[in-house]
Amino acid sequence: MEQKSLFPYQVFISYAKEDKKSAIEFYNELTKHGIISWIDLKDLNPGANWDLSIDRAIKQCPYIIVLLSNNSIAKKGYIQKEIKKALDVADTIPDDNIYILPVRLEPCKVPDRLTKWQWSDFYDPQEKQKLFQFLKKCLGITNFQYWGRTTAYYCKYKRLSKLGSDPIFSLLLLKLRAQIGFIPGLEAPFWV
Repeated sequence: MEQKSLFPYQVFISYAKEDKKSAIEFYNELTKHGIISWIDLKDLNPGANWDLSIDRAIKQCPYIIVLLSNNSIAKKGYIQKEIKKALDVADTIPDDNIYILPVRLEPCKVPDRLTKWQWSDFYDPQEKQKLFQFLKKCLGITNFQYWGRTTAYYCKYKRLSKLGSDPIFSLLLLKLRAQIGFIPGLEAPFWV
């Protein structure tokens, strides 16, 4: 029997290693808005085949955010490979569907292969809010209240388990489940 993949992430974040601090800031901002993001620094487990994990995340996330800076556009390396993988997936998606979202961390030239898509400027507070509102609308996130790290766990794993409909009860139950290391009903520990 084929097991259905339970992939809770909504956004993949691609960035240059030199922009690690800004990427984590961006990740934290998304989390505060209820957007569950995949970023290697948080979601790549020790011993994991990182190339396979990144490839899987790019293919399964409904949105890819490419963080652009003077570092990333001039750099040779894995970020270029991630962008190429995202572009390959974008080629299989209808043109009117939004999939790749270029986000500039600082004023910089957008690479030619990404100019097809409207970019957003993370350094501009109005554009930053517009980006978060757009993502929340697309992902159906309404009335989200950030309560810290427990909220992120709740959002990430709510879709994986059938918790009660009471959010406070669900949060407490999820926190307990996080402490014991598994979600009943799933065969594997939730950090796998």
